[in-house]
Amino acid sequence: MKIMLGGGVDQFGEGSVAQKVATIPTKRTLEAVGLILDDFETNAEENEFFNNYFQRKTEIYFDDLLKSVSDLSSLKEGEQRDWGEVVDYEKPVPRQRVKPTDLIQDLMTESTIRFEKADVLIEEGHFNDAVIHVYNAYVRIAKAMLLHVSIECGTQISLLTTFDEQFVADNKLSLSIPALKEYVLSYKTIEINKEFAMEYLQTARLFHAECKRYLEN
Repeated sequence: MKIMLGGGVDQFGEGSVAQKVATIPTKRTLEAVGLILDDFETNAEENEFFNNYFQRKTEIYFDDLLKSVSDLSSLKEGEQRDWGEVVDYEKPVPRQRVKPTDLIQDLMTESTIRFEKADVLIEEGHFNDAVIHVYNAYVRIAKAMLLHVSIECGTQISLLTTFDEQFVADNKLSLSIPALKEYVLSYKTIEINKEFAMEYLQTARLFHAECKRYLEN
């Protein structure tokens, strides 16, 4: 079973697409839901909606949270088979696929929309929210680039890692940062302020422009 989180319409009428955070045996569904709800109850801010919590914590956080239920090495007797099935459960292996040109374009366009939202949020003083929008733009751009070379990744952390392996290690792009993953995740280890939010956004726009140039060549 795929665990998808973060989708729907928020309290301001803004829509978001659910993100896959884990793939687990069906018989561990209730355990997974319990982990997610307990974590939300313990760590959410006052009056925070779950989708806002998900955006703040990011997919990587929930991927780590659900490691215990997605780890097949810890399967107990009876968990090897889904309800109604006669064969043992096998975790699907990520597959390469043909380049989806329309999706690549959509991802690049969505990232620019995230930039515009971040501009407004910075102007309004909502620096943390702005950075989350920019983070999601980075992820979308990196995903578009990997789809361009027919690579699909299951999680955001693997996506960022694979991007560095495919494009940064071989100097295929002219970037202002030494590694995408390290820079994109840097917001998690510092206190976010206006200066960081503006730099994070500006670097993302340069990253978008360089990737767009690469895709158009």
